[in-house]
Amino acid sequence: MSVPVPIAPAGWAPSTEAGVWKLRAWLSRGELFAGLLIIPCVNGFAGRIIEASHEFGWRAVIAGFDVSVIAWLAAFGSLRLVLRTGGGQIRLMDLIAASAVLILTAVPVPKLSWVALTLSSIYISRASLPGSAIRRAALICLALTAPMVWGPALMHAYFEPFQIVDAWLVAGITGTERLGNLVRLANGPGYLMIEGPCSSFHNISLAILASVTTSQMVGITCAVYGNWDGACSRVLLS
Repeated sequence: MSVPVPIAPAGWAPSTEAGVWKLRAWLSRGELFAGLLIIPCVNGFAGRIIEASHEFGWRAVIAGFDVSVIAWLAAFGSLRLVLRTGGGQIRLMDLIAASAVLILTAVPVPKLSWVALTLSSIYISRASLPGSAIRRAALICLALTAPMVWGPALMHAYFEPFQIVDAWLVAGITGTERLGNLVRLANGPGYLMIEGPCSSFHNISLAILASVTTSQMVGITCAVYGNWDGACSRVLLS
């Protein structure tokens, strides 16, 4: 019994469908999503570790490589959720998103790794099932990008208004005089200058990250944290 075999016309490239099926058999959708969260996250932290090591030497270890302990805990929490991901079949849009994320991660600029993590987190949170481990990990990673890149970038670009508001709040609490970003000391002569690293606004993104990490680790899926739009709004507010 003979079976007809289709022959591609001359001048046409062989179909790539076989290669796609081989990739699907070798890698599940859950494993692909896990890699899209782990790779840019590790690359972003590696940049921070290298910079802190050059600046502080061995003391960078004591300082947590200039990264908040909340960010470290969030990263380990998301990793724990990622390792619990299941299977699934890879789709074409998954490969397109993966290509964009890996290209950004491959560029030797640490901040672009956090941009890549932002994109992968948004895509995975939209493409995965509500309440699933991979979606919860993606929401944590999305919140992680706030203190790691978006919050500092916003403060650097528009720091003066935040600086004035911060000084106004300090002066109001202490009941002392304020001159621009200078606040008179309450216990003696002199002024306290509010600079970028000292601003209380840096803690907003960390508070959001702690809140999102805690809720997603315990599996809370209420409208505030389980909803993707709510999580995005909290990241942007930082």
